[in-house]
Amino acid sequence: MNTLSSDKKLEIMSFLKNHSIFQVLDREIIEGLAPQITEVEYGPGSIVFQEGDPADAIYIIRRGAVAVIQSKPQPKVLAYLTAGECFGEMAIIHDAPRNATIRVPEEASILRLPSAALKDLTRLYPAITNELADIINRRTTGDSPFKPPGLQGNLAFFDLPTVIQAVLGSRRSGVLVLYGRSGKAVGQLVMKDAVIGQAIYDQLKGEFALYELMNSDEPLDFTFDQKDISGVQPDPDLFRRPPYMLMIEGARRADELPKLMKNVGWPDATYEQIKRVPDFKILAAELPRELCRQIWLLIEVGSAIEVIWRQLAYDKYAVLTVVNEMINAGFLRVEVNLRCSSEFVKRTMQFRKPSLDQLSLEAAMAPERETPAGVMVSESPYEVVKLVNAVNSVSTNLGIIFGKTEMRILLQESLAKTTKLFPELGSLRVYMDSPALDLRGATSDFSSSARTIPALVQLANTLLELTPKLLKSGR
Repeated sequence: MNTLSSDKKLEIMSFLKNHSIFQVLDREIIEGLAPQITEVEYGPGSIVFQEGDPADAIYIIRRGAVAVIQSKPQPKVLAYLTAGECFGEMAIIHDAPRNATIRVPEEASILRLPSAALKDLTRLYPAITNELADIINRRTTGDSPFKPPGLQGNLAFFDLPTVIQAVLGSRRSGVLVLYGRSGKAVGQLVMKDAVIGQAIYDQLKGEFALYELMNSDEPLDFTFDQKDISGVQPDPDLFRRPPYMLMIEGARRADELPKLMKNVGWPDATYEQIKRVPDFKILAAELPRELCRQIWLLIEVGSAIEVIWRQLAYDKYAVLTVVNEMINAGFLRVEVNLRCSSEFVKRTMQFRKPSLDQLSLEAAMAPERETPAGVMVSESPYEVVKLVNAVNSVSTNLGIIFGKTEMRILLQESLAKTTKLFPELGSLRVYMDSPALDLRGATSDFSSSARTIPALVQLANTLLELTPKLLKSGR
């Protein structure tokens, strides 16, 4: 927690005046509040306050985003707030405990003003209470007097279905764009008034693109920008279906997908065709017959299951369901195919290996500070995010050489070894189908511990030390 320096004071005052609900106040009044404002930086999984906590301050987001979580009857993200938006004010105005939990998914810099200062403000300027309440009401309906920046982040820290549901729940119109490793857009969702109007992802469009996005394990970057989308032509199949039905179907597919992947030998299996001319009529009636024929032809030329999926206009679940039905019906026999031979790896080892050395050194040397509670944390939690993204970049890029399944297993092994030395990494997971760290379940301990950055450095080093095992094993 940092008291504002004189240099930062002017910067913060300008931010509050131009990009927050405090713009209703005269600059002189905002400057008078400056001595009582502190700036707090939060990393992945940090909890600003819990539902039921006493209302001791009002918070204004300067950078990053927070999730507003309702804890009962079960945890649910109600909304995401971004720079300029405030939270915690209504509990102070109504003198009530916090009615929601505030969690930082990735990173955030937040300004804190004690409740006593806000109460003094409303006592000295009674009109401020009504003005704040009016602005807060307009903000919740999307009619904000200022335009906060769009929500953005990386899917290693955010759960995309939750982001989609929160945006739909807010009834905000705009475009959610997803970006691959090269920075090129690989997908987008267009949303208007709680309806999904368009979905595109790689080779997919419509509902299959939406389902694949919901189930994607890739740590993609994303942005959601509020904008007028009246000129976008909606997809009729998506537009006429209630979003909640699409989300339920996507969740169902996500639950069943791991079992399907195991049954069909995803991603490298090829198949022996036992029947020369299969009778597709004996398969489940709801399976598209044209899709069955397309898959059969691709199997006939020896394509692996992931290659088959990428050539079709259906999501992974739909394709794997057909193949699984063919296996159960006795049309096919699975042949496990190891994709990366040692000779292939030797021929492709001339690549620019992503370097963690400099980043690790800088992170390890990051200054530390002590919070009032006595917990040592990094001066900049953003270093934690940088290191996580670096590990994911290294592992994903090496997956191109060694195969993503092999690298995912190696990342799991590296995480398990490192967690024995650094329990702070205990809340991290590895994605089911991608060699990348999954921090969506990160706890507040992950970012608050001074050992987190050394732990991530150790994880990166362990991963790079174990990678030569893939060469020696002939994979």
